[in-house]
Amino acid sequence: MSRYVILILFCLFRPCQNLSTCECDVPRERHIDDSEKWLSATNSNQARVQEAILKMKSEKIESYDIVFYGDSITEDWTGTRFGKPDARHTKTLDVFNSFFSSSHGGSYEGLAFGIAGDTGPNLIWRLRNGEMPSSLRSKVWWILIGTNDLSREQCTVDDVIAIVEEVLMEVLDHAQPSEKVIINGLLPRFDDEELTFWDQIQDINKSIQKICDEKKESGLNVEYFEENYVFFKEVKDETVFNEDVMPDKLHPNSFGHELWARKIVAKLDSFWNA
Repeated sequence: MSRYVILILFCLFRPCQNLSTCECDVPRERHIDDSEKWLSATNSNQARVQEAILKMKSEKIESYDIVFYGDSITEDWTGTRFGKPDARHTKTLDVFNSFFSSSHGGSYEGLAFGIAGDTGPNLIWRLRNGEMPSSLRSKVWWILIGTNDLSREQCTVDDVIAIVEEVLMEVLDHAQPSEKVIINGLLPRFDDEELTFWDQIQDINKSIQKICDEKKESGLNVEYFEENYVFFKEVKDETVFNEDVMPDKLHPNSFGHELWARKIVAKLDSFWNA
């Protein structure tokens, strides 16, 4: 049995406690999922980055308005799964284009780079290996990561907070002072009737917001963003999860993505129309 398999089995039965136990705890180390479809997805993203850079040069674009990085929730914006077109997400691609593609009537020009199932360490590897070269520039870098570290990797709340902060620092190392880095709080997920993950996510988001606020106060161009209420609804004076916008209790559908996108655009408007 390989070390990687043993490590996964260990983590499934015992949440990570320190940097010597589980892969999810080592965001500073190179981390790569060597499955064929994941490698294919990274190659696809890297190729799209190069296409975006060529567009910047040919159209004399100094920077994009916004670039998203993340896991499957971000990849849904591109209408793909592991870099391959997926009809299940075509409507979500249409939503993205309607807000973040000027050629489709969007107010802003944006890109999205996500890979299904990715963790924070996966994303750091991607950023260091072709998805965030110095020649790609954006006014806003928008990050959503952490839900797979919490669920599949069985990381503790503190571990996930540390991993998200490490991703933030990685992006800040690349971003220019005038470019804003936004950390999107983890979206709701409901894997069991006890709402275990949702309780943990709320704790994680509170801490991530505090980290972002502290870095902003220190002079870094960082913002925290959370509009999770769009995934809930009021029923008989009670706030309940809205499965109409997130049917699998994890991924927003096209309507959920539209509600989320409207809040993102409002945030962008606040930066430039203040």
